[in-house]
Amino acid sequence: MKTIGLKCMCVILVSYISVLTLSSCDKKDSASQEITYIETSKLEYAVDELQNTSKLDFSNAIIDVHNVDKVYSLNLTRPQLNVETLTDEFVKNCEHFLNKNINKNDLKYRYTQQDSSESKTIKYNDSPKFNSYFTMLSYYDEETKNDVYFQPYSMYWVATKSSIYEKDIPLGDFGKMTFAENNTSETKNDIEFLTEKMNEINSQYSYFLESEQFSVKPYRYINSNETYYALLRMYYENIPFNTDYFYSIDNDGEVIWSLDTGTFGELVIDKNDEVYRIVSMSNLNAEEREIYTEIISPETACNLVNEIISDDVSFEVTRFELLYNFEQIISDKDETDFYYNSNPHWKITIEKTGIPAYPQMAFMVDAITGNVKTYKIG
Repeated sequence: MKTIGLKCMCVILVSYISVLTLSSCDKKDSASQEITYIETSKLEYAVDELQNTSKLDFSNAIIDVHNVDKVYSLNLTRPQLNVETLTDEFVKNCEHFLNKNINKNDLKYRYTQQDSSESKTIKYNDSPKFNSYFTMLSYYDEETKNDVYFQPYSMYWVATKSSIYEKDIPLGDFGKMTFAENNTSETKNDIEFLTEKMNEINSQYSYFLESEQFSVKPYRYINSNETYYALLRMYYENIPFNTDYFYSIDNDGEVIWSLDTGTFGELVIDKNDEVYRIVSMSNLNAEEREIYTEIISPETACNLVNEIISDDVSFEVTRFELLYNFEQIISDKDETDFYYNSNPHWKITIEKTGIPAYPQMAFMVDAITGNVKTYKIG
């Protein structure tokens, strides 16, 4: 997981004005909108009755909401790792992915410099330490150009074979990917294949995202000449975590840096079981802070969003779902010390806004408090 910063992109006057009239999310008092709550065990029934509002059209939206017994406020924390254990685990996963033996002294350990943006790299025989300045453990194969690395700061493992770049795989172009929920026979067959392969991979790699606390499922994918590129989504008790990287849109319509972000995995594999890329978050621990059996109703969430949109703006909704967000909580004393605060949110995704500076947007409604935030996606 990573936090992305971005300066204001409102350089097109027409687009800038459009967003200013779109919303002033945090300035508007939501007290005028009546807040109603619903039992989590009745969510699917409530969603079945979801209707269009004056500014939100749900006619073609994918609705991803399921009955659950309860939802949580979660803290996601990172484990305290030992550099020897981490190295052994990294080598084991790396050797399996690359199908070759690896000398530990071919690994590289990257450290940031205290009070500096510069970094230094050492090798295994230089006795690396696990501390707050240790940012990456990596292996690069000079002959094949294959690359594997692990970020202890964010608990991300990324393994890529260079041959992937010779294929027609639009890495990172999520907007062209098919949603797993698309109800076609081809999509169902593809998802069955990907799910089967993910289960196999989960048993082969200790870094893969599924664990006793979390599960992982295909979220979006592309079948490109028999090679699948899948975006994977993490779940906690049948509720997904947000997968989008967000930039907040403030009250003046400016795009600003945000600590609200997302996490996702990636898998590139062909039908001959050749794995070209794995991206996975691993080893996070979920601590349940609060338990809720009632949350703000879907209808209320939609009305809260509808209320902050200008009367001359309307959107066709792409997705409506209940999920957990990611908010990075950083220590005041040490910016390398942080955890993730995850609360249940209603998310309304607009993938075609018609606004050039903000082509994809999301509205997030805190399912406990009703607080609404507006984001630019990507």
